[in-house]
Amino acid sequence: MDPDSARILWHVWQHRHARLDELAELVGETSTGNVLLRIMHDINPAAKRALGQPILVFEQSAMDYHSGEHVFHSWWLFSS
Repeated sequence: MDPDSARILWHVWQHRHARLDELAELVGETSTGNVLLRIMHDINPAAKRALGQPILVFEQSAMDYHSGEHVFHSWWLFSS
């Protein structure tokens, strides 16, 4: 996995969720589309090979039970 993909994954791991614009700023991308492509073509395929499933999933609306915050339009770590 390239360094920017690793930074994205680590950021979501630390914060439990993140919006595309937040991740784009994190890795210095000008387009959120590039971050989406990175998730779809680099991060999740690597996770599928290693873990048998994607590691990042998009949720339009979800509850962060750690903070009690209702979060909209964010990427989360997959949990079964």
